[in-house]
Amino acid sequence: MASDTGQRNTILLVGAAVLGLVVVDRAFNGEVTPASKPTPVASPPATKPAGPKPQLLMIRAEREVRAILRDPESAKFSDMSVRTSPAVAVCGYVNSKNGFGGMTGKQRFISGAVTAVEDQLGVGEMDELWGKVCG
Repeated sequence: MASDTGQRNTILLVGAAVLGLVVVDRAFNGEVTPASKPTPVASPPATKPAGPKPQLLMIRAEREVRAILRDPESAKFSDMSVRTSPAVAVCGYVNSKNGFGGMTGKQRFISGAVTAVEDQLGVGEMDELWGKVCG
């Protein structure tokens, strides 16, 4: 049994040596070419990391504002813009029906980490927030 293992190892060793010689011979005779180097590709210019697209931010803002409103289906949005400083937020106006079925008139809203509509805040609070975020 020991001789079978030794004989098998000898055959594998001889086979590997023959294969190595064939590869070396072909390389010297030009039949085998080394792998070609990849062609360098120009890197794209450095840009700021892409954040969420403005249109997607506006869609999210509309959804979050509608969740606050008494009659979400009646909401009409206008003058929306995406701000990136001091934080990413969407500023705009919404007009929707109130509890009596009448339209509220344009109200400011801000949607970012938190969403707020003008009539939910105390006097002067929206003015202060609007000035900091949307101003």
